[in-house]
Amino acid sequence: NLIHSDLFDPSMDAQLPRVREYREGRMALQTDKKLLTAWNGLMIAAMCVLYRTTREETYLAAAERADAFLKSRLMDRGVLCASYACGRRGTRGFLDDYAAFALAQLALYGATLKADYLHQAEVLCSRVISDFSDAEGGFYLTSADAERLLLRSKETNDGAMPSGNSLMAWNLARLYEITQKESWRQAAEKQLAFLDAAASDYPAWYAMGMLSHLAYDDPTVLTAAVAQDSDLHVLPFVLPLHAAIRLQAPTEEYPLLDGRTAYYLCSGHSCLPPVNQVDKLKKHLESW
Repeated sequence: NLIHSDLFDPSMDAQLPRVREYREGRMALQTDKKLLTAWNGLMIAAMCVLYRTTREETYLAAAERADAFLKSRLMDRGVLCASYACGRRGTRGFLDDYAAFALAQLALYGATLKADYLHQAEVLCSRVISDFSDAEGGFYLTSADAERLLLRSKETNDGAMPSGNSLMAWNLARLYEITQKESWRQAAEKQLAFLDAAASDYPAWYAMGMLSHLAYDDPTVLTAAVAQDSDLHVLPFVLPLHAAIRLQAPTEEYPLLDGRTAYYLCSGHSCLPPVNQVDKLKKHLESW
């Protein structure tokens, strides 16, 4: 029983070289070298949160490299594959692959405000709705044109990994928050209602689903109407865990302020007065 032992006891250090030598003389352990789309999508999103929290460029660079690899090796004309190994793609992607990769695109958009990432997130979520939807609510694990199985399963509860249905609830809520498109609002509400019913007996199994509800019911949105790209460099860091939105041009709702870049801090359908300086924006946050 080692519960009360000293984890840093050096008495065995002298034996370690002999143990290593013995181990190297045996057959090497087999390792799984597959690259999984879903797991990489989750890691890309995590790297983006780290980047927005720490401002360490290393994390964003790693996220964008992984994203470029997935798009070049695991996506073919918009169709995702689930894995990649030894130069070959694996089987067609499952719901979890599309949901996690869409999550990654939204995270990359939040970290860079590059419109291409937001567009890709919308494309992926549209494909999920068209290929994985169940008319009675939620999304199947496999697409409509995948290999026919005896049972087309639909996983909802979150275990060690969040379910594809919970990730899609988050993605749809975020897309509505960022774009304010009615189609995404309807899709988000339908998916959240489906998860509500599934989670009613045991909510603890639906942690990601509940977070998705929070993102939809109590959103905090940071909006920028920009004149120059150089004005955006600090924007993703103001609210690392919330949405930063880049408007391509001023609108009636979000005009420029005195002809210069304007920052809006909004919650729900109300916004504080716009400001030009990020320092003033941070003061808005403190008094929110």
